[in-house]
Amino acid sequence: MEVERRTDPPVSQLLQRNSFSVSADDPIDKVAADLEKHRLFVAPVTNGDGSMFGVISSFAISHVLAARKNPRSIRAWELCAYKPVTVAPHARASSVAKLMVTLGVQYVVVKDGAEPLGIVSSLDFVEYYMRSRRSYGA
Repeated sequence: MEVERRTDPPVSQLLQRNSFSVSADDPIDKVAADLEKHRLFVAPVTNGDGSMFGVISSFAISHVLAARKNPRSIRAWELCAYKPVTVAPHARASSVAKLMVTLGVQYVVVKDGAEPLGIVSSLDFVEYYMRSRRSYGA
């Protein structure tokens, strides 16, 4: 059982570091700058009362920039995914990985009840894999 816990931790152990959120009314150029500053590609979008409204990704923003639309005139709420896939913090990483593959999503929001704790992305799984391989001498 102990080996299983080390090799298949709860997904909460894979949460993105430096997680932050953006306001639904933030312009896309600000969101892009914040994502770059925090070295992330996805962030929760919150509404006026601080609750999670959706999730925005740098991929969605890149489409706006590629189309040469004015990034100051487009708000985060216009590009965000409104109902992101969510998982509990105690869910096993392997189960979450299978869910992501099955649904074809790049990230999930980890929530404890109604409160979002952070985001786990496919890159977080790769980083976890690389760290675990080093710890086993591979």
